[in-house]
Amino acid sequence: MTNNSISALIVGYGSIGKRHTRNLRTLGVEDIYICDPSSKSYNEASEEDFVKGVFLDIDSALNSSKFDIGIVCSPPYLHVEQTKKLLLSNVNAFVEKPLSNTLENIDDLVLLSKDKNKVVQIGYNWRFYKGLKFIQEIINNGSIGRILWVRSEFGKYLPEWRPEQDYRNNYTAIKSEGGGIILDASHELDYLKWLFGDIDRVFCVSDRLGDLDIDVEDTASIILNFSSGCIGEVHLDFIQRDSTKSCKIVGSEGTLFWDYNGKESTISIFDSKTKKTEIFDMSCDPNDKYINELDSFLDCVKNKTSPLVDLENAIETLKVIMAAYESSDKGVPVYI
Repeated sequence: MTNNSISALIVGYGSIGKRHTRNLRTLGVEDIYICDPSSKSYNEASEEDFVKGVFLDIDSALNSSKFDIGIVCSPPYLHVEQTKKLLLSNVNAFVEKPLSNTLENIDDLVLLSKDKNKVVQIGYNWRFYKGLKFIQEIINNGSIGRILWVRSEFGKYLPEWRPEQDYRNNYTAIKSEGGGIILDASHELDYLKWLFGDIDRVFCVSDRLGDLDIDVEDTASIILNFSSGCIGEVHLDFIQRDSTKSCKIVGSEGTLFWDYNGKESTISIFDSKTKKTEIFDMSCDPNDKYINELDSFLDCVKNKTSPLVDLENAIETLKVIMAAYESSDKGVPVYI
């Protein structure tokens, strides 16, 4: 199997669906079909010369053609159901994050994926970003010693996330569709778990503080207790008018600070012995991590290997997300 022989179904043709479609073409996948219930998205897909077929729903698509891969780009509340349909049709699945907005029916999905022996990868693309890979190397080689605590932050004004769309119509703003800053910005929770290991306890305060027309939380402060003893602090919001993404990691022998701003990114490392700070340029095209995750997925499909972000990883992250919501609702720490 080669990339140009792979048949792909894109489930959901919004902004991320369009990005994955472009990236699949960049990687040499030519046999591409689209399904989306929105008349606007349906019409947009129909006007693309490279699209081989367009459908209003996933059932029609799966009944009419045979696909090697499916890319699930719908709102989170549809992910599990649509992924099951792909697996039942013997289609390998790439599922946008988060895996779901609930833990319901997750066990059924796991059993089905094992029964069908198909690749299921979840789109936590920051694991494929070179800066975080570099950070992982620094942590693993002990350059800054034993990790004591970490603080991660993400903030960006929601109406500017997808400027081509009214933010009020996007799932991020709608609770029933799996919206809210904790679910949609769960990249931070995922990469921290990837870097520092299992999380035992979660305490969260979240609320709707801004003036946006939404019915979900727009701000969250989350405390994480890692099994290693490290303490994590995570701030998430989509109401600040500037844009920020950063991570500070304090070790017994030094401090690492990652500052990300689109194409520009730096990592600075302070060495407690020399009292010097070294700065590393981690700038790259923001699309690289999306290309890298799809390239990795295609390799897993062709070689029948397990993905870096498999169902087990995604479920662990989802449990942390759900613990954060429970903690915020009850006002108490939640053990995982």
